[in-house]
Amino acid sequence: MYYQLELACTTPHDEPCAQVGSFNYSSSSRTEARALINQLIRENGNPPEGVDFKIKSNPHDFGSYLDVVIRFDEDNEEQSNYAYHIEGAIPDKWDSEAKRELAEAGYTLN
Repeated sequence: MYYQLELACTTPHDEPCAQVGSFNYSSSSRTEARALINQLIRENGNPPEGVDFKIKSNPHDFGSYLDVVIRFDEDNEEQSNYAYHIEGAIPDKWDSEAKRELAEAGYTLN
């Protein structure tokens, strides 16, 4: 059965993130999420076939917020191992490639 594991973030732990309700939140948060997904793959390898990273919108009192999720088959050991490994592998900081990706996207927190 397919399951979505919410990572509860769009940035590394020690990095600032776009705030729900702020100007340009959706665009900034989506840029953060893409950069985080790319960094996670760089640092942990390509996901097994059938595992997908997604950006999920969730309702909130101040507007919807975005979150990175991993969709995988809970009955597939390889997929489950990868997904739960990723959950514990959220980096503390952006790597140099993520910083470049964010800069090229015009990412700034205002």
